[in-house]
Amino acid sequence: MNFLAHFYLSDNDDDILVGNFLGDFVKGRHFALDYPAQIAKGISLHRSIDHFTDTHPIVRHQAKELIQKYGRYGGVLIDVFYDHCLARNWEKYTSMPLLDFSQNTYQTLARYEHLFPKKAKLAYQHMSYHDWLSNYAHIEGIERVLNGLERRTKFVSNLGKGIVELEQNYEIYQRNFELFFPQIISHCKEIIKA
Repeated sequence: MNFLAHFYLSDNDDDILVGNFLGDFVKGRHFALDYPAQIAKGISLHRSIDHFTDTHPIVRHQAKELIQKYGRYGGVLIDVFYDHCLARNWEKYTSMPLLDFSQNTYQTLARYEHLFPKKAKLAYQHMSYHDWLSNYAHIEGIERVLNGLERRTKFVSNLGKGIVELEQNYEIYQRNFELFFPQIISHCKEIIKA
């Protein structure tokens, strides 16, 4: 799951949403000492989402195929493709329009920006300025995301060419997402409740 799904899975809790965002930028196990309890819970939720996704049979099967073409970045493609599937089918999961959700998310993150590590601030600024969340709904937006990711990878990734993979196998990704997403929603509800 990429940013949009992580934010959606935060259960409309601002602190958890912020922690869910920080999950990619905060390392180690002792983050609970550095952040308020609900933000730390969001960081834990982020890690749980990543683990659940990476070990899920549907995702693992797709990732196995992509790893042959894109190496270690095959899983990254699935995360981005699934965010696209979520954005394209947004009204199935919530009555709030995607544009409103995106703007609310950027405003929430802005209120907490003082807590962000440097890389998180930079990512947030790019995300909000270029409206990544709303643009996940469009093939052109996904292509921009993949090209941006490719520029930032340390190794040759060919992520920019991943858009061809999405276009050629669109129905497969959509179908697998529809099978997978209700399961991760249930998983996250349990984690947040605990």
